[in-house]
Formats: sequence, structure tokens, C-alpha cells
Amino acid sequence: MKRNRIVYLVGLLLPVLLATQTALADTAADLKQAEGLFKARQYAQAEPIYRKILQSDPNSVEAAYQAGKMLPRILVATDRLLQAQEAIEQLLARSASHARLPHALHEILDQARTSGKTLQVGQIYESLLDARPEHPQAVWLKMGIAIANAHLGRDQAVESALADVIDHHKADDRSTEAFGQVAWAYRKLDQQDKARRVYQYVVDTWPKRDRTVFSQRGIVLCSIVLDDQPGAAAGVEKLLADYADSKYMAEIVRNIAAEYARKGKLDQARELHQYVVDKHPQDNSQDNWGQSRMAVP
Repeated sequence: MKRNRIVYLVGLLLPVLLATQTALADTAADLKQAEGLFKARQYAQAEPIYRKILQSDPNSVEAAYQAGKMLPRILVATDRLLQAQEAIEQLLARSASHARLPHALHEILDQARTSGKTLQVGQIYESLLDARPEHPQAVWLKMGIAIANAHLGRDQAVESALADVIDHHKADDRSTEAFGQVAWAYRKLDQQDKARRVYQYVVDTWPKRDRTVFSQRGIVLCSIVLDDQPGAAAGVEKLLADYADSKYMAEIVRNIAAEYARKGKLDQARELHQYVVDKHPQDNSQDNWGQSRMAVP
């Protein structure tokens, strides 16, 4: 009798499970197709796919994030800024708890820079914040405002936005990531000194936070690019001493090794890859020093 009941339940659940798997596969295929169209700048073809995902699969956190972050980029690229603002507001609500939400806001600004709309997207972030000063995602909006001003070469405005984060969100763990994203923006602008100063503030102010290790990595990467070998060596020493227990350490050390290799510092690259082999043998993504060439924030 019990066996018959199990068979009956499996019979009921199996079609649901198969339908769910099929839907997930369809969504993944849609996202891949839309990504290809976006990269080819076929925005009119990509947009309805992203909209369909947001409408038909709203309960899929990852799919909603992926589609939700791309739709504003299309709207910015096609100069529909009012619709872009609405899409950004929906992204902030729908993906509020997504770990990569700040990356999405940063990527929208990268798109804006490519499309000559940096000022306008910065103003969108400002208007959303003005409308709701206590917005649950205020720290990310202020981060976005700072990045927009970095792109516009307004360093004093960047400092003001970061000061606002300090004044109102210093105790919020997200402030670490917000500062790190602004520093990353400076790195991509090849303004390594400015990036390093922002990273250094994070390390000095929040040394024990989970994401601070990425700012210590940033200090090292900036130092390597600036050919500040003593600074890079000191940064690596601090990284290995203070953050050895970080769950991100294998990835971070490989990142630094790759940057050393790009600069022709092969002895340092070998040494760091050996560190990963010795200290993180369980890390199945490790590779030999000559193959790791990751470009990361």
C-alpha cells in the first residue's frame, strides 16, 4: 500500500518536475540568444526576449536578474531614458537581495559611457534617490552616482558621493562593495592612483569585513600597473598575512599572479601560483601559472 502511494505521488510530481526543467532550459536558451543579439547591437531583437523572461519567469531570481540588468542597458543604448529609469527602478526592487546588484548598476553606467549617456544615467540614479532618500538600495544608488562622476572626470563630486556613503551607511556592510566598485571604475579609466586611494580607505576603515579582501587585492593590482614593485610586494605580504582564511583567496591570488605575468614579472607569478597549489590544493579551478590570465574587477 505504501509503495503504491509513492508510485502515485511520483506520477503526480514527475510532470511538474519535467515541466520545470524544460522551462529552465528554455529560459537559459533565451538568455543566451538575447546575449548574442545584444553583443551584435541588435537591440530591437534582444529587447522582447528579455521582456518575455521578466514577464513569463518572474519567480526565477537569477533569470530575472540577468534579464533585468540587460533591459536598462538596451534602453540607454537606444536613448529611451524614461523607460530606462523605470527598468532600473524595477531592477532595484526585483533583485534587491541579489549579490551582484551593484555590478548591474555599474554595467549600466559602462553602457551609458559607451552610448554617451553617462550624465543622463547619473541623473537617473540621483532622481531615484531624491524621490526616496531612504531607499532600501540607497547605498548602491550613491555608488552609481560616484561612478558616473568618475566617468565624467568630476573627482570632487565622487568624493562627495563617497562621503555621503560614509555619513549614512558606514555601518552597512554594503559600503565596502560600494567603495570597491568606485575604485574599479577608476581602474578601468586607468586612474590607478585614485583607485588605490579608494581601496586603501576600505582596508583601513573596514579591515575585517568579508569583501575587504578584494580591496587589498585592488591595492596590489594598482601597484603592479603603476610599476610600484615595493608597494605591490608589501600588498601581497599583507594579503597573505591578514586574509589567509578568506574563502576567495585562491581566486584572488591567481588574479594577482595573472597581472604579474602580464607585466612580465614571471618569478612573482610562479611564486603566487605555487602558493595556490600548496595552500589550496582542493581548489579545482586552479591552473598552471602560464594559463591563468583572468581580467577581474
